[in-house]
Amino acid sequence: TVLDGNTAVAGRERGAYPLPTPLDVSLAGKTTARLLLLPDLHVPASPDILERILASRLLPSLDHVALLGDTVAFYGTDHEYTALGAFLARLGKPYSAVIGNHEFSFEVHPPEQGQYGRIWKTGAPASRKLQLEKFRKFFKIEKAYWLERGAGALFLHFMLEDWDAADLVCHRVKHEHDGIKELPEGGDAFFREAIETAREGSLPIIVFCHIPLS
Repeated sequence: TVLDGNTAVAGRERGAYPLPTPLDVSLAGKTTARLLLLPDLHVPASPDILERILASRLLPSLDHVALLGDTVAFYGTDHEYTALGAFLARLGKPYSAVIGNHEFSFEVHPPEQGQYGRIWKTGAPASRKLQLEKFRKFFKIEKAYWLERGAGALFLHFMLEDWDAADLVCHRVKHEHDGIKELPEGGDAFFREAIETAREGSLPIIVFCHIPLS
């Protein structure tokens, strides 16, 4: 079975994999929190690591799991999202997610073409847009960045957004790994407001992101 952006939604409605849970729900009524941070899972490239996570004796005691981008192995193919959904179903914990570069930025090469995981070219704008939409539909995420509260802290989620040709020229970016030198559009003001909110409430602020910022 494979999932594209639309069948991923249908699969979720059948209960095939859970949607993200807001941290203010996961941490409701708690004064402390046990969080597991999972960057760069690259599902299904490292099944041994995934099994170690699922078998961990610490897993039952966790309040929330944060997926910090690059959840899929290479390009965000249908079969990668199928495997990711299966992992989330087995994980069985409240979680949140932000996007990484592997979900959308590369030219897509399906496994059946023989170039899977071997070619690393920046995808065309139309392809990147489709891959971004696939990620958003899979996790049902609409915002580029958002703020949540829980266990006496503020949690700021930053999503890596796409860039256009002018951005690449302006920041002299030859490849997405070189790093974009700005926050997403509107992100700077949002980040400053979040810091001010944290200061006013004397709260720590924790940022979840996977943005190649230099």
